[in-house]
Amino acid sequence: MSVRVILPGFGNVGRNFCRLLEKYDTLSDPNERILLVGVATRGRGSIWQDEGIPVSGLLETEKLTCRVDALSLPGCKKGLSAMEMIRKGEFDILAECTSGNLKAMESEPGFSHIRAALERKKPVATTNKAVVALRFEEIETLSRQANVPWQFDGTVVVGAPFLDYARRSLVDARILGFEGTLSATCNYVLDCLMEGASLDQALMDAQRSGMAESDPTLDIDGWDTASKLMIVAKALMDQPCPELGAFPVKGIRGVTRAMLSEARRSGGKIRLLARITKTASGIDLSVGPELLPPSHPLSLLFGPTNGAVILTDNLGEICLSGTGSSPAQAAFALWQDIRRIARRETRR
Repeated sequence: MSVRVILPGFGNVGRNFCRLLEKYDTLSDPNERILLVGVATRGRGSIWQDEGIPVSGLLETEKLTCRVDALSLPGCKKGLSAMEMIRKGEFDILAECTSGNLKAMESEPGFSHIRAALERKKPVATTNKAVVALRFEEIETLSRQANVPWQFDGTVVVGAPFLDYARRSLVDARILGFEGTLSATCNYVLDCLMEGASLDQALMDAQRSGMAESDPTLDIDGWDTASKLMIVAKALMDQPCPELGAFPVKGIRGVTRAMLSEARRSGGKIRLLARITKTASGIDLSVGPELLPPSHPLSLLFGPTNGAVILTDNLGEICLSGTGSSPAQAAFALWQDIRRIARRETRR
């Protein structure tokens, strides 16, 4: 049995996903294959092949030509849009890897792709943070109406199986609160500041190492962390969540020398902390730099390591951590989501 997948978006995550298809071309049984049948991009063309696209050839062709439609395959279709593939193509799972625009509160084209797939009762796996943060409730409703799963583990703490663990293993526990360091870039930059570097120097170093984007604004101003915090709140808490812009978000530009000196003196760490607090009327969300004492679990993490602390009623405090949040790790989370969907192991 082949699991037919279409992939809108062929950026860093999409390419790394295809490398995983090269490496692991079965689920567990040799007769169960993940077959990539369609790839669509915004500016580098598209390709569809019912029998499956050879991912090695696709990766090599795109690397040489910067086009996915430069790959020559007998009987393939080119020029189809992502929406045409989703609405008319024969496939089993949508792997949605486009990106939204958090600055503009824009969730397209990802939301339209996901909605169209769910309307056809096709399961979805996505790594698109913007669409999950901004349109979670609508997608959840569509998923329940269609009675098919959607997965988004590749959006938060991708260096550790955080969302999967929390949604599956803590299903009978009440989550009372959450604290997390959700930006590997900010963690790394803050450690550099502790060592005496300026913000510009630390960012330049992070960009050279590939850890920070060429425009790191979303990270250092806290909006990337805020979007991930919204995903955590909407996925795990049983109460309405404030929307982006309706809760305090502070980045790391305001970290002062006095804060850094106090952190060195106390042996603690300054971290951009994402927090969910339960109140009598609901939940409060906040993002901002805080000085954590040496005893705090998130104070023990170094460099680009992300971490999450979940407070529960019966299990107490649970800590998870994982190094980095690279496209390769997001792609692996996407791969695992597709495996779970194919094996019907998802939590509805």
